[in-house]
Amino acid sequence: MNFNCFLVILFVVFFLKASCDSFELQKEWVSHKEKYNLQFTINEEAVRFKVFADNVNKINEHNSDPNQLYKKGINKFTHLTREEFQLTLAKFPENKPKLRMANLEANEELPDNYDCRDEGLVSKVKDQESCGSCFAFCSAAALEGMYKKLHPKEDIPDFSPQQIVDCDKYDSGCEGGWPQNVYTYVYFNGIETWENYPYAAKGQECAFDTEKAVFKNAGYRDIPQNRESLKVALMENGPCSVAVDASDWYSYRSGIFDGCSKNIRYNHGVLLVGWGVENDQKFWTIKNSWGTTYGEEGYIRILQNDDPKSEDNCGVQGYGSFPIPE
Repeated sequence: MNFNCFLVILFVVFFLKASCDSFELQKEWVSHKEKYNLQFTINEEAVRFKVFADNVNKINEHNSDPNQLYKKGINKFTHLTREEFQLTLAKFPENKPKLRMANLEANEELPDNYDCRDEGLVSKVKDQESCGSCFAFCSAAALEGMYKKLHPKEDIPDFSPQQIVDCDKYDSGCEGGWPQNVYTYVYFNGIETWENYPYAAKGQECAFDTEKAVFKNAGYRDIPQNRESLKVALMENGPCSVAVDASDWYSYRSGIFDGCSKNIRYNHGVLLVGWGVENDQKFWTIKNSWGTTYGEEGYIRILQNDDPKSEDNCGVQGYGSFPIPE
């Protein structure tokens, strides 16, 4: 075979591979739009597809590195740029709640692995959709865990984040808020179930009915900013709400996420449900509110920093809190 023939064959092979890759990408794009019910104008379509293709290339590049602790994947955010994704995250109001620090000390050696789900203290994963109501979801979930702890023979309830969005005037509805404020609101008012006050993914006029309230707490406690206190809080009180920096979570699929920024910007509220060790790597287990198609069936595991007082682990140890029973 002469050199010119070789070049022609090489060109054909590359052309066929590129065509095949392009076809597969187009299939992924169509599937993505159908799965998440996305519709675009002709001009938007071209822009969104380019962003999607760029993100898929980054996902494939990341996953091809065998040294990575976690895998990336296509999800509901893949048609967004990183900057656009960050704009969907919540804001924490400047007026921080009054600090009510808990006294948490381990009376015995803490286990290497612990998960509130094993005790039935965590309800199913939900989706906040386009509303910045993460604070309402994680605080409602912590209240659900406390209810189950107090009523072990009953099914774990689904409390209403929509009531919190509409009626909790300490916070800012779909613009964000603090879980501690939610616990204060529920202390004074009580909370209804999801069934009685369903989620709408937008702010509405408050329709809370005191007669339908099924639970009240007695306020909240903040968790000292160290790893041991977080673990004791989980074991003694059930799942806890924590504030995190989720700026780089948008393409997470599985494994232990170690892409946390060292310059923490709190922009998301989640539920801390446990911790563990895998292949000598310590992690936190977190229930998110982006639906079950995100991450590990709605969960993400975050690498624990070796420094027990560090906030480098996406800020998990910065603003933890939990409701306390009446």
